[in-house]
Amino acid sequence: MFELAGLSTFLDIFQKAFGLIEKRKDQKRQLFNEIVEPVYTELTVVVGDYYGFFRGFRDDLSETDMENWPTVLGERKKKREEIVLARNKVLGITRPFLLAREERKGKYDELLYNFAEAINDFFYESDNLSRPVPSFVTGLFVLIDCVVAGSNEEGKQVVISDIGNVLWHLEDSWRRISAAYGELRVFCLR
Repeated sequence: MFELAGLSTFLDIFQKAFGLIEKRKDQKRQLFNEIVEPVYTELTVVVGDYYGFFRGFRDDLSETDMENWPTVLGERKKKREEIVLARNKVLGITRPFLLAREERKGKYDELLYNFAEAINDFFYESDNLSRPVPSFVTGLFVLIDCVVAGSNEEGKQVVISDIGNVLWHLEDSWRRISAAYGELRVFCLR
């Protein structure tokens, strides 16, 4: 009888442990489905807008005479302001994960932080005026203003080339975001 009672207690403990493991899996799935997946979905739209913005900007400048650059620049600055609003929404959702950096305890926390950091880095490649050193794109807009002010034809190719570099950086950042998302997805849904 003693052995059966011990076995019964062991089975109870095992069932409770298994129940806790299943509960933790459900919590990871729920967090993924309610937070990570919606952020990634929203981000996909914003990234498409960003990339389209810079590709269109490059094409517009390539096809426009220097004398009409101020018009193109004015239109693009307005469009950029609209995109920044969508960017700020995504950054606002991911910010708590970046602030909790010191509190990371396990694999899930690390993966979530890496995902949020990759998103933050993506937007730093495009614009972040709060950093002590301006981002590449912020510097790009300053350069464009200088080229326009000086009607500098040689600067036109530099600007177009720099926008190409922005597009490359955005693509590279998107790959990092997608990789972090994939790792997080596999971890949470397995």
